[in-house]
Amino acid sequence: MNNTYAPIIIPTLNRYEHLKRCVESLANNTDADKTELVIGLDYPPAEKYVEGYNKIKEYLPSINGFAKVTILDTPNNIGAVNNVMRLQDYVRSEGYDAFICTEDDNEFSPNYLQYTNWGLRTFKDDKSISYVCGFKRVDVSWLKNNVYKYPRENGWGVATWFDRLDKERSYYDLNKLRTIVDRMTIKELLTDEVKVASSVLEMIKTGYILGDTIPSLFPKEERYCLFPKVSMVRNYGHDGSGLHGGTNKTLTYYTSLPIETNKTFEPLMVEDLYQPRLKKVYEKLYKTSWKKRLKSISQFLIYKLTGKILYPISK
Repeated sequence: MNNTYAPIIIPTLNRYEHLKRCVESLANNTDADKTELVIGLDYPPAEKYVEGYNKIKEYLPSINGFAKVTILDTPNNIGAVNNVMRLQDYVRSEGYDAFICTEDDNEFSPNYLQYTNWGLRTFKDDKSISYVCGFKRVDVSWLKNNVYKYPRENGWGVATWFDRLDKERSYYDLNKLRTIVDRMTIKELLTDEVKVASSVLEMIKTGYILGDTIPSLFPKEERYCLFPKVSMVRNYGHDGSGLHGGTNKTLTYYTSLPIETNKTFEPLMVEDLYQPRLKKVYEKLYKTSWKKRLKSISQFLIYKLTGKILYPISK
């Protein structure tokens, strides 16, 4: 990397308690004192967000423990996607060639920054890897390595390079997305690609880009993400306070998952980063029910036959 330590960008609005937990966990990281923290504070779109927004404004000047803290605010609401994009554009303009991005509801292990910066340095020229992820849900205790790669992204604490970001943004085009789904064949109804097709149709219908879906549209040899053997991120966002909701059950589940406690990270790679057994492990955990699969198939067939998108698949 042009800069040894990638900056951290955090978009936020009103979730003071979440942001404070997130920032403090990052400040407790080894190498935080070598890292720039950039926070994008959006303006409240409604009165109900004002109290939390004001708490954050009061809290921001007290943040320390980083090489530099930069705050980007705005006099009007710009929305979550634009907030993230302006943070990305800012750190690019500062000469960084990679960055770490997290929502404000994540808590991090104290060696997360060491792991992530190692991944960014080591795999910069490996185009098969598009993201360095800190969260993983599957049980991979059988691995000999303490890192692995798999073609599935998780955005809870993710790092990437600007050349990969440019590739991702090239898909933020509804006409391009329509072309992609138009080229998908009926044969793909029998594979997991049908779920991707349904998500693409949802993006076309709503005009809202689903960041978790975009990497699934990359060429297959470029879909891999790097993961730690032991998760380094804990997510508190299923409390209903964010854009994507959640339930008490999922909140309890995700906040109870174990995460790494070591202060330092040393890579251990004695076997291939991708192990064939990983596919079965991921498929077992993320298996799609036949009800959801049939819904995806129905939506895809209706679109293929009529050109109409009758409903978003998530509804």
